[in-house]
Amino acid sequence: MSPLYDPIAVPRILCFCGTEVHVEMMRKTAKDVAVPLVEYRTFDDLLSASLQNVSAVIISVSNALLVALLAVDTAGAGQRRLANVPVLVLVDGPQPQAIAESLALAFETAQLIENPSATALWSALTAILTNRRRQLERQAQELKDAKARNDTFLATLAHELRNPLAPLCTGIELLKQHGDNPSATVRVREVMARQLTQMVRLVDDLVDVARITSGQFALRSERVDLRDVIEEALETSEPLVKAARQKLDYVAPLTPLWVKGDPARLVQVVTNIVNNAAKYSHDEGTITVTPSVSEHTVIVRIRDQGLGIPTEVLPNIFSLFCQVNQTLERAQGGLGIGLALVRQLVERHEGSIEAESAGLYQGSTFTLRLPLYETVADPNPPTKTKAETVAPPRPLRILVVDDNLDGADLLAMLLEDQGHHATVAYDGPAALDAAARILPELVFCDIGLPGMSGYDVARKLRQMPALGNATLVALTGLGSKDVQAKAKDSGFDLHLTKPLDAGAMKDILGNVPRA
Repeated sequence: MSPLYDPIAVPRILCFCGTEVHVEMMRKTAKDVAVPLVEYRTFDDLLSASLQNVSAVIISVSNALLVALLAVDTAGAGQRRLANVPVLVLVDGPQPQAIAESLALAFETAQLIENPSATALWSALTAILTNRRRQLERQAQELKDAKARNDTFLATLAHELRNPLAPLCTGIELLKQHGDNPSATVRVREVMARQLTQMVRLVDDLVDVARITSGQFALRSERVDLRDVIEEALETSEPLVKAARQKLDYVAPLTPLWVKGDPARLVQVVTNIVNNAAKYSHDEGTITVTPSVSEHTVIVRIRDQGLGIPTEVLPNIFSLFCQVNQTLERAQGGLGIGLALVRQLVERHEGSIEAESAGLYQGSTFTLRLPLYETVADPNPPTKTKAETVAPPRPLRILVVDDNLDGADLLAMLLEDQGHHATVAYDGPAALDAAARILPELVFCDIGLPGMSGYDVARKLRQMPALGNATLVALTGLGSKDVQAKAKDSGFDLHLTKPLDAGAMKDILGNVPRA
């Protein structure tokens, strides 16, 4: 049923008048507080109304009707519909305690007004509308702040992507000019490789944050010597540290620092902290990494002599998109996700991370704590070598499937340079035709192909008897657990995210079974 009065202004008040006693008082009070009153003839009509922009609901009932409403559990529907809306119940005469308790249970936000007067109703409505206005102001400010953070993030993302793109573009021009002079291009290639690695890490951090916040993230836990983690992280950070002529001060303990965790993610944690220290430290400064064991905890302290952290920023330093003032000297931007990712990864390892700083220009100390993994020492621990001699892979018949023409062609060129026979297809049907012709031993296939998806291509390839022993690798920018599971169900042996890591490709090429 339509309301007797259809309001245009907002906010508004919904009203059910089960008795005529309070109608005029409600209308006058609503007029006094300058809020439209929407009247409904039945309680069910009120419950079916839209609650958008509704500031309050007034229910005016007789004693008998109030008891009836509670008895038939109509209020149960009301509890579900009106859970977040203040409800004023007007009734003549004092109510038994049991009725008041039932009303409070039925309507969590209900306020019972017995023998209501115009003044009492005006006071109650004024308080509700004032709280509502404050709530809307807070929400508006939160939306404004969120928009500002989003705008800042997008602007910073564009800036951070342009930073490595600039030397990459310059490097390409230099290679065009001096490509026939290897000695002149060595430095150029080193710079381009370093900047490309920076871009990959940036994208990886963004993907990791998205996976963690959406719950699509899993750790591959094992027993790990944290000394190995620290050494690998310092090797990863070394180019950034050397570029600033900084010094890394680290002495490895003589005994293992066993923890249980994902080695790659722990390396990521330490690398992010050390990189952060290098970015915000002065040239020729020192970054000190000190591991220790206290009772049942492994502790790693990373100190720098850099800009420090302002007191007002320190409590939020691990929050997403939090950044130290960009106007400070040596502030090198960033998206404000590195330390947020550190905290989330550390907490997933049942550890903790803390930041300390005496203030600006006083340096910072980050303290990582992880549970000590106490176990019986392995009498024959595996020996770790810096480099192993691996026999070069035999020439393979490889099919590269990708609708990104440049990406597919360059990957095929790289494989050809390594002595393999690579064939390129840019869509699903062409891939199936090529596969029937060359009988590939290895297939790199994108998932997001036009028309026939990579999943469909994999299923069709698995139906070819001659390709029963072929290795199918899904190479895509999609890395969620759902995508990985679907890739496996479709017939892929491996799932890798773009860009293809050189080490991963080398492992794949060296382990393809003979046809």
